[in-house]
Amino acid sequence: MDPDTYYQLTRYLDDLTLPADLTDAQRRSFKAKTGHFLLINGILYKRNRRNPQKPLRVIKLSEVEMILYSFHEDPLAGHFGYNETYRAISE
Repeated sequence: MDPDTYYQLTRYLDDLTLPADLTDAQRRSFKAKTGHFLLINGILYKRNRRNPQKPLRVIKLSEVEMILYSFHEDPLAGHFGYNETYRAISE
């Protein structure tokens, strides 16, 4: 997720502060969008419809490269094909 959206969502979920430059329609849309997210210990999660007890951590754009490296290129990670790598990352 891009840094601006991540910040706006975490700020709203933390203290209900809406971005200042939104129209009324955009405010309603933004508030509806926040219903799909949770803030746990300052970290943004998306609600998991398949398993509500296990929310999905939202990954910032700046974290993507490190995560992919950790699960794909790191000598200790190994590579078990596309499907297994995708499953491990999604967990």
